[in-house]
Amino acid sequence: MQYTKSTILKSFAWKLLEKFSLQIIAFVVAIVLARLLSPEDFGMAAIIIVIMTISDVIIQGGLNMAVVQKKDPNSDDYSTIFWCSLLLSLVIYLLVFIFAGRISSFFHMEGLKAPLRVLCLTLIAYAFNSVQRAYVSKNMLYRQQFIAALIAVLSAGATGIILAVRGYGVWALVWYYLLTTVLTSFLMLITVKWRPTFRFSVTSFKALFGFGWKIMLSNTIISVFNNVRSIIVGRLFPAGLLGFYDRGRQFPAIVVENINASVQTVIFPVLSEDQDNTSAMKETMRKSIRICTFVIFPVLAWLLACADSVTELVLTAKWLPAVPYMRIFCIAYLLLPLQLSNLEAIKALGHSEVTLRIELIKKAVEIAVLIVSAKMGIMAIAWGVVICNAAALLINLPPTLRYLGYSIREQISDILPQLLISALAGAAAYAIGLCGLGVALKVLLQLSAGILVYYLLSALFRVKAFESGKSYMKSMIQ
Repeated sequence: MQYTKSTILKSFAWKLLEKFSLQIIAFVVAIVLARLLSPEDFGMAAIIIVIMTISDVIIQGGLNMAVVQKKDPNSDDYSTIFWCSLLLSLVIYLLVFIFAGRISSFFHMEGLKAPLRVLCLTLIAYAFNSVQRAYVSKNMLYRQQFIAALIAVLSAGATGIILAVRGYGVWALVWYYLLTTVLTSFLMLITVKWRPTFRFSVTSFKALFGFGWKIMLSNTIISVFNNVRSIIVGRLFPAGLLGFYDRGRQFPAIVVENINASVQTVIFPVLSEDQDNTSAMKETMRKSIRICTFVIFPVLAWLLACADSVTELVLTAKWLPAVPYMRIFCIAYLLLPLQLSNLEAIKALGHSEVTLRIELIKKAVEIAVLIVSAKMGIMAIAWGVVICNAAALLINLPPTLRYLGYSIREQISDILPQLLISALAGAAAYAIGLCGLGVALKVLLQLSAGILVYYLLSALFRVKAFESGKSYMKSMIQ
C-alpha cells in the first residue's frame, strides 16, 4: 500500500485531533474526579492500571505491530492475530482473577481485590481492539477511530463523575476506565468495516510471530520497567503518597505520550513502507522528530515553570505535594521523543532482534539505577527516571546511525532550536509566576507569555518545524 503525502498529513491530523480532544476530555474528567476523590483512591487505581497496562502490552504489544509492519497483510493475518490475542487475554484475566487476593495483600490494600477483578475485564476488550487498531493503522482510517473513541470517552466520563459525586470512591475510576475501553471497541466494530473470521492460519502465525514475539517481549520489558516504580512506591509507601507520585507523573506523561503516539502511529506504517529506501526513511524520521519536539518541548518547559500554580488552580491545594514529582518528570520526558523515534525506525526496518537486544541493555541499566534509588526514597526513584531516559537515548542512537546514517550531530541539530526557544519561553512564564498575583490570573498570564515568546522566537529564527507548519496551514486553507 502506497501512502501519498496528503494521506499521511490527513491521517496525522485525525490522529492528533483524536489524541488531543480525547485527552482534553479525559483531563477534564480527571480534574473533576481528583477534586471529588482522595489521593488514596487514585493510589489504589494506579496499581490496577499498572497491572492492566502490562497485561495489555503482552496481549497486543507485538503481533499487531507485525501485521502493520508487513507490506500486504490479508484477512487471514488479521483473524489469526485476533484469535491469538483473545486466547491470551482470557488466560491473563484468569490469572489476575485467581491471584487478585494475593495482589491486594502484597500492596496492603484490602479494598483492591474486587475492583481489580472487575477492571481487568477490559483485557478481553483490549484483545479485540488491538486488531482493530492494527487495521486502522495499516489503512489510515483514523477518522473512524476518532469518532468511536470520542463517544466512548464522553459516555464513560459522565458515568465516572456521577458515581464519584454519589460517593462510590475508587469504583468511579473503575467504571470510567472499563466503559472507555468496552465502548471504544464496540463502536469501532460499527465504524470500522473489519470483522474476524473463523480462520486460523498456521503460516500467517509463524510469519507474524517470527517478527512479533521480539517486539512483544521488548514492549513488555519496557512496560514493566515503566511501571515498576509505581509498584515499588505502592509496596513501600502509603497509597496516598503513590497518588501524589502518580498524579505528578501523569501531567507531563499526557503531553508526551499522546503527541508521540499520534506521530509514531502514523509514521510507523510509512517507515515500514519505505523500508527499502533508507534515505526516504531518514527524512521521514527527521520530520517526525522536529514535529514532536516542536510541540512537546514548549509544553514541558511551561509545565516545569508553572507546576505549582497549575496544580493549585486545576487540582486544588490538596495536590500540591505532587508538584516536585511533576517537575522531575517534565525533565525526564524531555528527550523521550528522540528515543522513541530511533526505536520506531529500527522496528520499521524489521530488526526486531536489535530492538530486543538494546531493550535488554537498557533494562540492565534501569535495574542498577532502581536498586540504588529505591534505598534513597521516593524522590530518588523519580530522579532515577531522568538518568534512565538519558542513558536509553544514548543506547538507541548507534543502531540508527548504522542502518540509516542518521548521526548524533544531525539529531542534535534537529532538536536544538526547539529546545533553546522552549527554555526561554519557560523562563518568561516562570518570571511572571514570581509576581504576587491570584492563581487564576497568574496561570493565564504565564500561558500567554509562554505562547507569545515561543511564537515570536520561532518566527524570528525561522525554525524548520514552524515554517513547515505554516506552509501546511496555508495549503489546507487554500
